[in-house]
Amino acid sequence: MKLNKKMDYVKSISKTNPKVAIILVQAKENIEDLMQCLKSVNKTEYDNFYAILVNNGVKSLNLRQLLNNKYQYRFDIKILKTKTNLGFAGGNNVGIRQALLDKSDYILLLNNDTIVDKDFLSNLINFMMNEKEVGIVGPVILRYSDNKIESAGGIINLWRGEAPLLNYNKELSCLEGNYKKVDYVSGCAMLIRPKVFEILGLLNEDYYPIYYEDTEFCYKAKLNGIKVYCFYKSKIWHKGSKYFNLLSNKEKDRKETILIKNQILFMYNNVNFLRFLVFLSYFILTYPFTNRFQNFRRKIKNIGISILNILRIKSSK
Repeated sequence: MKLNKKMDYVKSISKTNPKVAIILVQAKENIEDLMQCLKSVNKTEYDNFYAILVNNGVKSLNLRQLLNNKYQYRFDIKILKTKTNLGFAGGNNVGIRQALLDKSDYILLLNNDTIVDKDFLSNLINFMMNEKEVGIVGPVILRYSDNKIESAGGIINLWRGEAPLLNYNKELSCLEGNYKKVDYVSGCAMLIRPKVFEILGLLNEDYYPIYYEDTEFCYKAKLNGIKVYCFYKSKIWHKGSKYFNLLSNKEKDRKETILIKNQILFMYNNVNFLRFLVFLSYFILTYPFTNRFQNFRRKIKNIGISILNILRIKSSK
């Protein structure tokens, strides 16, 4: 349902330094990346925030004990734990619910394999406080391995079901101006007004374990008149691409399988039946010939499996 009033989603914040909940999800035993991320967050110039750390189903991991032994933080950390791995959307939703209960002024989703700039958060907060029509904003995300742009926001093609990233693989110096209105920002780092969740609901957990949940969330925001921006003065570094290159072919193949399923699911959820048929026809005719990890037969098989999975998800509701 669309908003009746353009500004209904904006929560009035009179504070000069509103309280921010930073949500991080840990889904593996090795916490080296998490520790480095928290250490960089600890150095940020902004001074009114706390962290909600979600142990996403890692039974053998005692985060409280490990954090107490490793480092001293100047901010509070709340630790939550799930019984099983709920995926990116599910893990973040656990943290989001807690942040809403805490009545945080802003909620920041942040990947645990990132390093943040010291003024990344203050820049995002200042932008949101000055631009009252913006409900979601993300920083520029740079690759940790080579300092090139991984994400500066993206656009959504509702015919092809694609969501290409703007300025991908370019130098930071190529960005013009201080900000840009985009269709979506990466869930790797996005600052969100709590009121947006009241309107849109939480992240869609059907996109298990990862991919396209952030795209759909921002797309629904746009449909409701909620503006999404990338703010170029705020930046972080992401290690994801570095680790992707270290994956085995089998692991890369699995990631492609998940991406196929969620790309089709996104279109199924967000376009009418005619446009979905146009997309699916185009996808079946072109995707198997792309130069990616899976071979032709595997691509065709996974398209069929993806469609069956979508029907299973929908029939179970």
